[in-house]
Amino acid sequence: MKFTTFNKKMWNLSLFDRIGYDHRLKILRIEFLNGRKVEFDEVNEHTVFHLVVAPNKEKFYYDFIKNVFSGRTIES
Repeated sequence: MKFTTFNKKMWNLSLFDRIGYDHRLKILRIEFLNGRKVEFDEVNEHTVFHLVVAPNKEKFYYDFIKNVFSGRTIES
């Protein structure tokens, strides 16, 4: 899985700052600032791209990921 870390200050993030994506398995991992890690299944590359380029990443998460894809908390 490849990861991207966002600059919290630049993107005004208070929820998460790191995501990972497994292209082959279509799994998106979001690592929250409180230490929680959630993986979402069947996320297409198009959605991940739009999350990366979204000016408001947290709004995109709420609108297009959280209640759309099946997610599970994972242990580190």
